[in-house]
Amino acid sequence: MQTRSFYLNELNKYPRLKGWSLKWTWKFIVPILLKKALIVCVTEEGIPMFTLGDPSGETIQFVTTALVVGENLYLGSLHSDFLGHMKLNDDTIRLLSMQ
Repeated sequence: MQTRSFYLNELNKYPRLKGWSLKWTWKFIVPILLKKALIVCVTEEGIPMFTLGDPSGETIQFVTTALVVGENLYLGSLHSDFLGHMKLNDDTIRLLSMQ
């Protein structure tokens, strides 16, 4: 059983390439990921039920907390100095009640 992917094992053979790829990832990939918002609703068994996302991240970015209270969804982020709020529609509420 292998714990790392084939590509990571190959990358470890070349320290300079490994260092460059880590710098490139942190410089270009991570900032792109931080500008998006994604929430995944999972069951207690860890089975994904649905996702809610903002691919542009215009309103809130890097969501770290999501809390449903009644028909409202509250979002917290390490990069925002406010709480996000979203009124859930009937379909989403129905999916949440199925958990």
